[in-house]
Amino acid sequence: MIRAVLIGVTGYGAFYLSQLLRLVDENRVQLLGAVIRNPDLAKSQIELVQSNGARVFSTTDEMFAALNAGIDLCCIPTELSSHASLTIQALERGCHVLVEKPAAVTVQDIDAMRSAARKADRKVMVGFQNIYNDDIQYIKRELLNGSVGQVQTIKMLGLWRRDAAYFNRNAWAGKLRVGRDWVLDSPANNAFAHFINILCFLAGPKFEESSELSSMQAELYRAMSIESFDTAFVKAVTSSGILLHFSVTHACAEMVDPQIQIIGSTGEISWSLKGKESVNESRVVMFDKVIDHLNGSDDLVCDLDIAYSLTQVINAMHVAASITQIAEQNYSVIPSDSGDQIAINNIEGIVEECYQEIRLPGELNIPWARSTEMMDCSDFDFFAGPKP
Repeated sequence: MIRAVLIGVTGYGAFYLSQLLRLVDENRVQLLGAVIRNPDLAKSQIELVQSNGARVFSTTDEMFAALNAGIDLCCIPTELSSHASLTIQALERGCHVLVEKPAAVTVQDIDAMRSAARKADRKVMVGFQNIYNDDIQYIKRELLNGSVGQVQTIKMLGLWRRDAAYFNRNAWAGKLRVGRDWVLDSPANNAFAHFINILCFLAGPKFEESSELSSMQAELYRAMSIESFDTAFVKAVTSSGILLHFSVTHACAEMVDPQIQIIGSTGEISWSLKGKESVNESRVVMFDKVIDHLNGSDDLVCDLDIAYSLTQVINAMHVAASITQIAEQNYSVIPSDSGDQIAINNIEGIVEECYQEIRLPGELNIPWARSTEMMDCSDFDFFAGPKP
């Protein structure tokens, strides 16, 4: 039986706790403890943890000292900027790790995590739940088997509106940096990160590999009152010559679920989130496969090598383009009970046109767009900060 601990039980951590307790009920996991830094905000979670025979700790140091070497799996659904340090601490204590997506904020953080995992001879799995799904793995096998010939382009779009309440929900939402720590929160690095990660995975040369970045052209825009961008358009070329294209935004009036199209020399494959099982069901599958993997299953999990590609793309986006502020006349404000929603004028049509034409707004002469150049990314292995 896998002996597990959890760092953080509120926010998304509450879902991690629910899955660990489900696995406890199924006699597949023993929950040893949870780190809860704000007990006044987690009274119900404390009761759940303790009623299942697990201990509550206020710090990770306290937990690891008390449980010594008895932990098999440490689950880390915490804020983005803490992923690397907490993962490395858990690895040094002899734990396997399930860390929420993205694996880390910078590529150098993931390199440090990979080094720590090799030294500890432990596995790090990342919470990109779609990689664990049979449909995505089936498409990857089909591409490797040549079902569409030579893969030429993989493109994605997604429009999920997010109002002011979304960006006020915590201290790091919409931020590039909090204190001295990079955060790089954005639609691309949070809500749509799962699907950009799918693009990278499907473009990988082997089943268990994601793509490597060769070059990138990005356009980043901000209509909302945030530090980061709320809208992004990207064209990237992998080391094997596959073009990746995606357009994502939170500054919209309509909701359009992510859709992906793979274009090959002899055929095409399309995938859409619409009509699929709920996101939570995908996450349930992820937890099952993580536990099965630790018990010896050869099922594919999203490891640090797969997750690295997404972080490389995000880091390169911030270096390839500065964030362009969209003027007030180019967006509207939609009042709501939870906070105003900013919607860029006709953004739905612009995203659709970019998707169909595989182009960026600057190439379509959109009035508020700023054209950019393709950036060489063949040696991109360190993020020092965004382009001014």
